[in-house]
Amino acid sequence: LSRGAVVGLTLATGRGDVAKAMLECLAFELAINLEALSAAGVAVDRLTAVGGGAKSPVWLQIKADVLGVPIRTLACKESGCLGAAIIAGAGAGVYTSIAEGVGRAVRRESIYEPDPERVSAYAERFSLYRELHGALRPIHARMGPA
Repeated sequence: LSRGAVVGLTLATGRGDVAKAMLECLAFELAINLEALSAAGVAVDRLTAVGGGAKSPVWLQIKADVLGVPIRTLACKESGCLGAAIIAGAGAGVYTSIAEGVGRAVRRESIYEPDPERVSAYAERFSLYRELHGALRPIHARMGPA
C-alpha cells in the first residue's frame, strides 16, 4: 500500500514550492533504494540519468544533492532506443561487439556535482522524511485500500 501526504504547507507556499517538494520526495525514495543496494554490498558512487528525468537540470541537481553522488547525463536521452540500435549494429556487423558499439555511440553530456551545503541540508530533510513516512504508515493503513 503506497500513499502520499503533503505536509508543512503555509499560506506562503507556492506552486513552485510544491513542485520542488515532489521532486525532492522522488529523490528521497531513490535514496532509500540506494541504501538498500548499499546494504546488499553494491556501492554506488555515481549515477547516469536517462529518459525524461534526464531533461530537467533542476531535478538532476536535486538528485545529486540528495544522494551526494554525481549525476551524469548522456547526449542521447532515450538510452533504450540507443541500446537497441547498438545491439542491432553488433548483430549486423556494424560493430564488432556491443562494447565497441557503446564506445562509439554513447556520449556523455553533463555532470551534476553534489553541492556540499545542500547535501548537508538534504540529509536533515531526509531524516525528517523517513520519520514522517514511518509516522504516517499506520494512518494510511487505517484509511483502507487506495
